[in-house]
Amino acid sequence: MASRRQRHDPLRATDNARWLARLDEHGRVQTSQELAAGVDLRQALAQHLNHLALQGWRIEGVAFSGSFVRKGSDRHYVSIYPHNPHEQFISLHGPYPGSHTKS
Repeated sequence: MASRRQRHDPLRATDNARWLARLDEHGRVQTSQELAAGVDLRQALAQHLNHLALQGWRIEGVAFSGSFVRKGSDRHYVSIYPHNPHEQFISLHGPYPGSHTKS
């Protein structure tokens, strides 16, 4: 009998703080905001993307727990992270963003 795949929801409510961050194309943090434990992560992401859209950023669509945004020649990634993005290197090119630790 085949086992059923579990579906991980990265935007489910959690008892731990999360961070909403916007990274440039090189993974450098441009903005970040700590989100308190229990906050509605979907709403926080949607509100932030709406705020960026009002500033002229074009939203490229939400997938998993984030979205690429573009303004002129700049393309950034906005996402919810389980760790402080200033304390851990975030790779936009690996199998899991945020899987590399800063040295």
